[in-house]
Amino acid sequence: MQRLKHASARTSPPLRVTTDPAFSHGPSDWGLTTLGEICRLGGGEIQTGPFGSQLHAADYVADGVPFIMPENLNDGRIEPEGIARITVQDADRLSRHKVRVGDIVYARRGVRATGERFALVRPPESGWICGSGCLRVRLGDGFVEPGFALFYLGHPAVKAWVKRHAIGATMPNLSTATLQPLPFLLPPLAEQRAIASILGALDDKIELNRRMNETLSSLAHALYRRTVDTAGKSNMHAVAIMEVARIAGGSTPSTGEPHFWEPGEHAWATPKDLAEQSTPALLRTARSVSQAGLDQISSGLLPAGTVLLSSRAPIGYLAISEIPVAINQGFIAMVASGPVSNHYVYHWALENMDAIKARSNGTTFLEVSKSNFRSLPITVPDPSVMAEFTTHAARLHARLVANEREIQTLTALRDTLLPKLISGKLRIKDAERLAESAL
Repeated sequence: MQRLKHASARTSPPLRVTTDPAFSHGPSDWGLTTLGEICRLGGGEIQTGPFGSQLHAADYVADGVPFIMPENLNDGRIEPEGIARITVQDADRLSRHKVRVGDIVYARRGVRATGERFALVRPPESGWICGSGCLRVRLGDGFVEPGFALFYLGHPAVKAWVKRHAIGATMPNLSTATLQPLPFLLPPLAEQRAIASILGALDDKIELNRRMNETLSSLAHALYRRTVDTAGKSNMHAVAIMEVARIAGGSTPSTGEPHFWEPGEHAWATPKDLAEQSTPALLRTARSVSQAGLDQISSGLLPAGTVLLSSRAPIGYLAISEIPVAINQGFIAMVASGPVSNHYVYHWALENMDAIKARSNGTTFLEVSKSNFRSLPITVPDPSVMAEFTTHAARLHARLVANEREIQTLTALRDTLLPKLISGKLRIKDAERLAESAL
């Protein structure tokens, strides 16, 4: 593999040798170096966020400079919602930890975060503070397009390398020393920009759809609240939720019996399926059960339209299933009937989540039992009011589902293109054709 003659007029990063097969191949005009070398020669650095002793929870304020923590890093972006903030004075005191456009912020601790949570700093986040629990990777100038670096770090082989080199078994941690030797395949800058453009276009469309779905969800819930408020007490009556919906639980067929799982004929949901999605619509599940496995679940196959509520570990994930689905013991399922629709039941549960959680009990972990749940009150409006709400809510939900299907299609394409582009196995023109057809 050639040295990095293309990267800059500066001294090129020296060729590195690695025995890891994921990093030992690439087109002839690609270089191979390390993340630390890129940062050093580009005038950047890899720096840990401030120590916890430099800032305490009591120092957070309602209005101030955003302080980036691992939980704010999601799918390559910094999520501002719920972000901690510090005073301008504290931000000035911690000015060496300020981020600027093109930096990459890495979560450095946590089993799930290690190698998985990182984000590119974009113009709106410039001047924010890289918080405790994070690392700031400043690439510097001349060698790497930041957008390319973001996608490179998302390569499955790169994430696996980071996990292998994390420090600590119980609570893996990243340090500057961990990331310095990370092997880095480096195409010419023009090709880096093209790769970043292709994958970035898919990412931008995914993000646009997600934001549209947030708006659609908010509109639907505002419609529910208006329906309840305008119907008035005189035109509504309260009943127990079990009177307007069938309440069901699920179970897990024995994992020691392969014939309960193969062939996988029926979708089988766990709360994790809801935890890993951003919209209140369940379109698919990670696992399926066979017909023999389904026969082991007393609630059987629940119809599309069932409202699913996680009832433990944690309580509160909520979605409408768009497919017939069997469930495990971590759910309370609501099959709407009679005077209410599934959309109304969904928004009732969302609005009354605090009351639902208040019905939980348990010593090992909190759980809402079906018996405690069934008696919860739900107010029911007149049939005409219910019909009008359901018509509008169903229309909003249908748009949300269409967006979510497109998100899943674009995400699958992005995740397919990413390792092939980053390794040079798929060339730019072929990838552009695939991306354009999807967009």
